[in-house]
Amino acid sequence: MQHLAFVLSGVAIASATLPDFPTSWSVHEDQVARVTGSRLTWHGTVYNDPTSVSLSTCTPPTTTKQRNCSATAYVDDSGHKSTYHLFEPGQSIRGLTYFVQDKNIRNDACYCDMAAEGRWIQCEIAESLCNPFMLKHGQVTGQAQFKGKPVDVIQWSESLIIASTKFRIYVEANSSTPAQYYTEFFEGKRALGYNEVNMSAFTPGRPDSSVFAFNGRVSGMCADRVCSTYAKARQAGAHPIAAYPAWK
Repeated sequence: MQHLAFVLSGVAIASATLPDFPTSWSVHEDQVARVTGSRLTWHGTVYNDPTSVSLSTCTPPTTTKQRNCSATAYVDDSGHKSTYHLFEPGQSIRGLTYFVQDKNIRNDACYCDMAAEGRWIQCEIAESLCNPFMLKHGQVTGQAQFKGKPVDVIQWSESLIIASTKFRIYVEANSSTPAQYYTEFFEGKRALGYNEVNMSAFTPGRPDSSVFAFNGRVSGMCADRVCSTYAKARQAGAHPIAAYPAWK
């Protein structure tokens, strides 16, 4: 945990500590993203459970050996464009990503092997509350007003050779309840866009395993172009729903 003594209006304030965020949670999200000319809006609930358990979707149809996994699901309010990430614990590049067009209809779902997506860690999902970069470099930089209520502001940045990302989380004052997760993307000095995720109904604790299930059968792996397109968008910093393939 990082400690930061900050100054507000010229008056020294006592140092602040990053909130002790829960690792398992669910939250409703209203998202707007504008990145490299494209625009996305999405409304849904995100469920996150890092506990390794047996789920039917952990095991691909190509094997009979049952695998345990941890999971994160992005479930659309309207039933469209839901994404399910199943992580194989201890294997940072293993696991499955399912794309479901309509969770209420028995449609086939295809999946991508996370090995095709490069390094993949559950604590690095778009709105992760256990992001290792945040825990190492994040700083409480003061307070702000958000929707008429005071919030604590957490900020940090991450940089690659030619790209960089700036992060900001609004947290309800003196709590561990996130209110907004905001990300800005840059290539050199050129701004590429932003991802704004407004949060509500945050609930700490393990979600019920039923939220990681969906109707229909698993048809098999998605086409290579689907997985490669998704992987490229995710590696460029796109939210899992913003990166959702346009076709299967």
